[in-house]
Amino acid sequence: MVRDRIDHDALTKSLLKMFFLPFIEHFMPNVFAELDPTSVEFVDKELIRGGKVKQRRIADLVARASVLGQPSTFLIHIEHQSSPDPDLPVRMYDYHCRLWLPKHETVYPVALLTYDKPTTLAADQLDLTGAGKRVVQFEYQTIQLNTLDWRMVLTQKLNPALTALMSKMRISPEDRPVAAAETLRMVSQQRLTDDEALEILGFSEVSLALTEEEERQSEQYLQALPAGEGEEAMIVKPKWYTEAYEKGQHEGKQEGRQEGRQEGERAGQVRMICGRLRRKFQSIAPNTLETLNRLPVEQLDRLDEAVDDFRTPSDLDTWLASVANG
Repeated sequence: MVRDRIDHDALTKSLLKMFFLPFIEHFMPNVFAELDPTSVEFVDKELIRGGKVKQRRIADLVARASVLGQPSTFLIHIEHQSSPDPDLPVRMYDYHCRLWLPKHETVYPVALLTYDKPTTLAADQLDLTGAGKRVVQFEYQTIQLNTLDWRMVLTQKLNPALTALMSKMRISPEDRPVAAAETLRMVSQQRLTDDEALEILGFSEVSLALTEEEERQSEQYLQALPAGEGEEAMIVKPKWYTEAYEKGQHEGKQEGRQEGRQEGERAGQVRMICGRLRRKFQSIAPNTLETLNRLPVEQLDRLDEAVDDFRTPSDLDTWLASVANG
C-alpha cells in the first residue's frame, strides 16, 4: 500500500510549514504574542558540520521571524521513530549551536515527537559536567504528542495545526472512530482553503488509518451530531480523498494533486448547495447527502439552478430520482 511507504517526518513537516503560525500560537503562546506574523520565512534546513569530515545534519524545519523586534530562529525537529533516541538532547544542542553561532541571534528549539510508543516522557535538556562543574545546561521544548489526551483539543479554540496533530495524541482504541469524526467536524467549522483542508485530512487519514468497521462507526457518530454539524462534516471528505492525497503529496505525482484540487472544488460546490438546502428545509437526510456527494459536476450545476424551485424535501428527492433514471 502507498500508506506503508509514507515518510511521516515529511508529512509532518509539510503540515507545520502550512500551519506554522497556528502551531506556534498554541504550543508557544508567549512567543507568539511577540512574533510579527508578516516576518516569517522558511530557510535552508541543511546544517554543515565543520571539522575534517563534513557531515550533513538535517533540522526538519527552520524558520526566521521577528520576535520582540529582534531577528530570531525557530528550530522544529521532528521525531517519528518508534524507539527512544538517547542522542536527541545532543542533536538538539548541536542544531541549536549551528543556528546560534553565526549571528548570536535567539533560537527557539522544539522537538516534536509524533511516534506512538514509547509513552515515557522524553528528555528536554542536556547537562554536561566536567571537573565538578556544570559546563553546559541546555533546555529545549519537547512536545510529545502521545502524552497528550486528544479530547483536550475539543475544549480549545479551533486551530488547524492542533486539529491535525490530534490524530497523533493519546487515543484509546474505542475512541479512534470518534477522533476521526471530530477531525472532520472541526475542519468543517474552520475557514480553510481546499489545500489546507486536504493537508489536515491527509495527516489524520494516514495517522489513524481506520479499518472499514471504524469508518462505519465514525460515520454513525457524525450522523448523531446536532442538525447541521454532522452534515457539514460528512461532505468535507469525499471518498476520493485517500488515493488523491497520497498520490499527489507523497509520490509526487502532479496528476494526483490536480485530481485532488478538482475534487476539492466539487466538494465545495456540494457544500454550497447543501447550505442552500438546509436554509430551505432545516436538515438533509443522510441518504440524500450521500447521493449529493456522488453527483458529478454537470449534475451539480443543474441542481444549483433547480434548488430555488423546490418547495419541499420531496421535490429534491423527485429531482434526484429523475437524474438517477437518466
